[in-house]
Amino acid sequence: MTQEAIIKALQNGSLTSYEIENMTGIPRTSIVAACKKMFHKKKLTTEKIKSGRCWITRYTLEPH
Repeated sequence: MTQEAIIKALQNGSLTSYEIENMTGIPRTSIVAACKKMFHKKKLTTEKIKSGRCWITRYTLEPH
């Protein structure tokens, strides 16, 4: 269920976990765990971006 919601959210473009949380209402810890699983299955690509003093991961669906 979590992975399906993440895939639907990412169909329009890449998002951070904060943006996915705001769109779906799923807790960020669950989103990050699901995204890690999907990354290892090669369904997602990740990109680290700098936001102020923090690093945030941006997730993008892998083209099929």
